[in-house]
Amino acid sequence: IGRLLEFRSLLHTTVASALDALTVGVVLVGTDLTIVHANTAAQGMLARGHPIRSERNVLKVRPAHVLTALQAAVRQAGISAG
Repeated sequence: IGRLLEFRSLLHTTVASALDALTVGVVLVGTDLTIVHANTAAQGMLARGHPIRSERNVLKVRPAHVLTALQAAVRQAGISAG
């Protein structure tokens, strides 16, 4: 179990480092749009509240129809992956 946890930690660190090296914003979310990880570029956008923002650690976008489309796409990706 210890090695598995160590591997998962290393994997998380490696993925986070790779995402942080990108100059574009990348936000990883759960199916309910809960933010799992935001790279450095995305953290800047979240801090400014534009073009994306976080409310109680949930990704939000405007206008409402864009949020609805994002929710549907993430939900569909979750169904496809599961």
